[in-house]
Amino acid sequence: MTLAWGSLDLLGEDLYSVHEISIQEKSYRKSENLHILADLVNMVRGKGVRRALVKENLNLLVDLDEERSRGAGQLMVMLDRMQAFQMYLEELRSQVV
Repeated sequence: MTLAWGSLDLLGEDLYSVHEISIQEKSYRKSENLHILADLVNMVRGKGVRRALVKENLNLLVDLDEERSRGAGQLMVMLDRMQAFQMYLEELRSQVV
């Protein structure tokens, strides 16, 4: 059980790191939208391929944030279930004693 808790703690730390990166990227995108728009206009005029790449990268960041949110929810459900399982095991131990 302690191995599972340790693994969950590591997963939680990784999830927190991904969340922090996602928040930083989101705030960067918001603060740099005007500059990005100007750069995009310059890129699109001569290089349509770059526009698609920038759009694809922005979509990847949005998808990453959605996956992070889903992962956080699943981690919380797993944590609740493990706590319920631990309480059940404790109850079984007390009945055995």
